[in-house]
Amino acid sequence: MRRPLSLLAALACAAAGLVIAPPVAQAGDTSAPDLAGRWNSASLRMDNVGYTMKVTATGTPELYDARLRMIFQDGRRARPIDATIRMNGSRVILRVVGGDAMRGTLGMDGSLYFPTCYRGLKYVTRSSADSMCLFQEFPR
Repeated sequence: MRRPLSLLAALACAAAGLVIAPPVAQAGDTSAPDLAGRWNSASLRMDNVGYTMKVTATGTPELYDARLRMIFQDGRRARPIDATIRMNGSRVILRVVGGDAMRGTLGMDGSLYFPTCYRGLKYVTRSSADSMCLFQEFPR
């Protein structure tokens, strides 16, 4: 009699664990993160000079419109630069309208990094690319 009761108790505990346990992400869940929002370069956050980027979703999945604008330390703003962003997994391409395409990555922390943005964005030098080309999403 003891054996069936202990088996029944074990099954009840297992069933309760399934009901109470938090949901686990499915292994096949590969939904891309939503990049829409406001982004600032790391240099803008640290030194008050750098790029701000507004990203809006388009009707096509993993394709975004972007508008970048350089902000100088004295508060002046350069003319906006229109661009598109295309995602392919963690790979990201920023293409300036009428200009260059810059390859980048989406980091594990959610940041976007375009190591060669100095080739396509005015005011960025090779030596400042590590902070000027690293974009972090601005809190909503």
